[in-house]
Amino acid sequence: MDTKPLLCMVVVVIATVHAQIAPTQIPLKWHWSQFPNPQNEFGRCGRNKPSYICDPNHLISYKGANAIDRLINQTLTDSTCPCGAQSCIRSKRSGYQIAVAIVPEFYTSYNGSNPDRLLLETRRFAYGIYSRRWSFGVCGEWVLLFYTQQQNIVYTLTGRLARSTLNDALLEQITLDARHFFAAGPQRNITQGLLQMVEDFRNVFLTRYQRRPFVRAARLYRRT
Repeated sequence: MDTKPLLCMVVVVIATVHAQIAPTQIPLKWHWSQFPNPQNEFGRCGRNKPSYICDPNHLISYKGANAIDRLINQTLTDSTCPCGAQSCIRSKRSGYQIAVAIVPEFYTSYNGSNPDRLLLETRRFAYGIYSRRWSFGVCGEWVLLFYTQQQNIVYTLTGRLARSTLNDALLEQITLDARHFFAAGPQRNITQGLLQMVEDFRNVFLTRYQRRPFVRAARLYRRT
């Protein structure tokens, strides 16, 4: 398992959003060491079978989570295993592995707005989830998409091999193109934002990614 991920983060919205009320036995604020594994603790992740999405507080709909899971599984089966012939055979791997983690809020000792410190705190949480709790990948062919509602951050953690295809420039572009789904207002749709990002990751790994033209048009319109 690759243990030295490379990182990219975009802080997408800048509004305070209160966490959805969840049952009392489910934390409203998470530490990475508590966060369940959707493969073997899928019930705690809001799923009814092994999955690659964990949304324990049900911040997105079950139907939306199913749609994201389908794209993740299609990416795994449709893309080519990049780990080398022997590793792919030994591990019985298919292709690139995407996983999604969603929390209302995570524990941090930092309460300010400095983006570098936010990056560090978010990195620690996401890295803790993937390297200590999940560890789905084999050779760095994995991507973790992490969303925290209260801090209002979308963060993508990539393994080294995944990053050679899903590079920093593409990752920033894909995140910025989905940012309107995370912004406060009538267009806010967390499910659609995550779904669009996973779909774009999938298209990158299948070498058919193209920038969404309506995003470019919307930006041009805003500038006039």
